[in-house]
Amino acid sequence: MPPTWLLVAILLFPFLRIASLLISGAGVSFELFANPVSLIGLALFMYFLGGPFGEEFGWRGYALPGLLQRFDATTASLIIGV
Repeated sequence: MPPTWLLVAILLFPFLRIASLLISGAGVSFELFANPVSLIGLALFMYFLGGPFGEEFGWRGYALPGLLQRFDATTASLIIGV
């Protein structure tokens, strides 16, 4: 993958998030970080919901087509599932 696309992949979503906050007038608030206890809920959300959903799209969208070229559908699904 060219370095340009890697840079886009890393910076696109933070840029969109900050742009949407600035456009909406909400601004960027760091109050959440003032109370470390409030970060526990955010960390749990990201750990259980944020990571697995994005990873699932990656495996199904990137790995599965390549595996289907080498294996049958059942074997490819088992490789991804394990």
